[in-house]
Amino acid sequence: MRRRPVFALAAGVLATALAFAVVRDDAETERLVETLDVDPGEVFADVGAGDGRFAVALARVVGERGRIYATEVDPKDLETIRDRLRDEKVDNVSVVAGTQRDTGLPKDCCDGILLRRVYHHFQDPAAMRASLARALKDGGLILVVDFDTKGWSRPEGIPDSRTGHGIPKAMLVKEMEGAGFHLMEDVDWQGSDYALLFREEP
Repeated sequence: MRRRPVFALAAGVLATALAFAVVRDDAETERLVETLDVDPGEVFADVGAGDGRFAVALARVVGERGRIYATEVDPKDLETIRDRLRDEKVDNVSVVAGTQRDTGLPKDCCDGILLRRVYHHFQDPAAMRASLARALKDGGLILVVDFDTKGWSRPEGIPDSRTGHGIPKAMLVKEMEGAGFHLMEDVDWQGSDYALLFREEP
């Protein structure tokens, strides 16, 4: 049997991995849209948007009459998001520089907010919860996708009550409900992540 060159094998493995990542992201995007009940013309925020891929996916759902806010605290991440928007020719996403105490979102701007693997990084969770509440329209939704504490080192600056990287589901629910958010659904999610859907209480 003729052997394939090593670089061809490596390229094949990489292509397979990238294809799997795209399918996984598409599946998660579908779940995000369904859970947050995203419709054309609405306004949502992806707080801690990372490289912006989910902000772009949501932007395509809300369409030209809608708006997505993509927030980050790291200037490099903000630039990465801007590059993605330019490359993918997306013009209904507003890139917002946040801080460790404020999302930077306008008051009453959003029908819903996504926090994907970001809540456990909050250095001042109480201030951030207050900022999230200000940004939501009456009855707005927050979807928190996160993971239970892992044995990795605790991110710098987060509260001493956290014992590692991540946050226990029960702790997150207690903090959110203590800030006036009602837990609507504990959503079955993929992998080791959990997903909790909250609505702001009037």
